[in-house]
Amino acid sequence: MKPVPTKVASKTAPVVKKTATKTVTAKSAVYVRASQSKTSKILGTLKKGEKVTFVEDKYGWSKVIYKGQTGYVGTQFLNVK
Repeated sequence: MKPVPTKVASKTAPVVKKTATKTVTAKSAVYVRASQSKTSKILGTLKKGEKVTFVEDKYGWSKVIYKGQTGYVGTQFLNVK
């Protein structure tokens, strides 16, 4: 009898999910803060209609990229689509 070939699992690199970035727009003028707190340092102000890159939303705070740095904005002040 001939030996039966066994199936060998191929070794491939794990699939890494790429986070899709999106742009969000300020509904009104709002502060961009250094952390998720109303009392944290203000990094700047988004003007109504100004766009920033949205990273994620946690507990009502949106993490955004603002002028090359990470900042936080209350999600209720942004049009997130």
